[in-house]
Amino acid sequence: MLNSLMNEPEKSVRNALTLFVGVLVKHEFQKKDLWMENVLKFIFENCSSNDPKLSELGSSTFSILTDIAPDEFIEHINSVCNMFTAALLATEANGNMATPVVYNILMGMAHLVPFVVGRNAVNILLNKNHIWFF
Repeated sequence: MLNSLMNEPEKSVRNALTLFVGVLVKHEFQKKDLWMENVLKFIFENCSSNDPKLSELGSSTFSILTDIAPDEFIEHINSVCNMFTAALLATEANGNMATPVVYNILMGMAHLVPFVVGRNAVNILLNKNHIWFF
C-alpha cells in the first residue's frame, strides 16, 4: 500500500489509500508486526525530505493516520516529536513556514494532544534556538 501511495499521481486516490492504511493501522496495530515500523519510517522519512512533494505526502499521511488512529502513535511519541522538530526546522530553513507540510504536521500533533495528556511524554520540544509547545 505504501508503494502505491508513493506512486499514485492523483491526490484523491492518495487520500483514499492513506485512509485505507489508517484503517489497517487502527485494526492491526495490536499484532505488533514490522509493517507498523514501515509506516512510521515512511512518514518520518518523507516529512523530513527536501523534496516538497515527498514532505507533503509524508505530512498528509501523518495527519490522516493520527486522525484515524491517534492512540497507536503514543508509544512512538518521542519519535513523533523528533519528526515534528525536524520538519519544522527544514521548512524554516527554506524561509517559508506557511506550507501544507507545516499545516499537516500541526494537525497531526493536534490529533495526538488528547492522548498525551497525563502520560510521561515530551511536552516541550527544545532545539538550540527554538521552543515549541504542544
